[in-house]
Amino acid sequence: HLSLRRQRQMCIRDRCITNLSGSPRQGLRVGVPSAGEWTVVLDTDATDFHGDGWREQTGQSEVIAAHEGQWQGQPARVTVNVPALTTLWLQPTLDTTATP
Repeated sequence: HLSLRRQRQMCIRDRCITNLSGSPRQGLRVGVPSAGEWTVVLDTDATDFHGDGWREQTGQSEVIAAHEGQWQGQPARVTVNVPALTTLWLQPTLDTTATP
């Protein structure tokens, strides 16, 4: 059970990336609020959603490393491959060893 305050903190940190063009974007940099691991929790092009699975075909895993360095006004950045007409939803990977 998460408190409402914790839920709000988590939502603020999430990143939604949408490519509305007809062309895939490889190596797209996106600013994120923290370095570390980020997990793709939704990929509308995934084969689970009857998509092409283009990200899987290009070898990008579900966990993406964010590196320190200013980008788009954020202190860190991720580099992702975004298929055409697709939305990706990223969340910071939770540290299951941390105490609440």
